[in-house]
Amino acid sequence: MIANAARVAYSPYADFDGQAPVTSSGIVADIPAEPQIERRLAELAPYRGFAYRDALTGLWNRRMFEERLAAEIERPSERALRRFSMLLVDLDDLGRINQRHGHAEGDRVLARTAAFLVANLRPDDVCCRIGGDEFAAVLPDAGAMDAQALVAHLRGALATANRRAAPAAWLSFGTATFPSDARNGSGLVRRADAEMYDDKARGKEATPRDF
Repeated sequence: MIANAARVAYSPYADFDGQAPVTSSGIVADIPAEPQIERRLAELAPYRGFAYRDALTGLWNRRMFEERLAAEIERPSERALRRFSMLLVDLDDLGRINQRHGHAEGDRVLARTAAFLVANLRPDDVCCRIGGDEFAAVLPDAGAMDAQALVAHLRGALATANRRAAPAAWLSFGTATFPSDARNGSGLVRRADAEMYDDKARGKEATPRDF
């Protein structure tokens, strides 16, 4: 919908060990003839994307984020030093927005935040909603300075957007870069998460917030 869905295609899951599928009872299942498999896959094709989509915002979901993060770590490169970054974004005080304005308005703020992020990321960045008030993006070929420049851009764009919309959407940001910050997905997420919560604490101290 608002994310760049057409750029990513995933094949259905398969049995990679070469063994026949086994049912929950332990009985080897019959394998349909190849034309039947192809027909069934064609019938299911329109529904495959739903497993990777967030219904409220139209963004990719946590499952997609985790898969793309792992794929980016494993992606081969001709460059001597392969790098990429990830971004974590938290919509601050969503609970207070829900309490004061209602959950429908909270949902609209979430959708507005999703649209804001997509509008300000590069076409090849993979933007996801990974939790109730948390978003993430995989930033291919972006180094640490690129990620920090993106955060600075997002802050400026957010200030402009908040002058035109109510209630305001306050966002906290954290980044991490492979391989300088961590060499695995969990390490990158921990680093970005810690930076994001430091940013959240600084923002609440520095900026009076009206809901």
